[in-house]
Amino acid sequence: MKGITKRELLDVLEKKTLKKLAGAYELPVRANAGQATLIEAIASKRSIKIEEILPEMGFSELKAACDVKGLPITGKKQDLLKRLALTRDEAGKAKKLLSDKTLNIPI
Repeated sequence: MKGITKRELLDVLEKKTLKKLAGAYELPVRANAGQATLIEAIASKRSIKIEEILPEMGFSELKAACDVKGLPITGKKQDLLKRLALTRDEAGKAKKLLSDKTLNIPI
């Protein structure tokens, strides 16, 4: 199964999460920017990687992302993060992500 794309991931994010990401990366968007504008700004910024977006996602957003990829949506937040990370294991990215202290997921 191919991993989730950045655009697919952004499409399931709530507006508050998108605003948080845009602010953290100092993207030039208006304070009252719409969801589509925020998605476009974040998607076009190549330095923002999926591995940096996943830890910022809430439980309901992670469930929606798993659902998009046809993955099980049951379990704890860490289970959902692990499933999404494992689908990205094309070049060993999942191991790096899973060993990251911010996710605190044992391999």
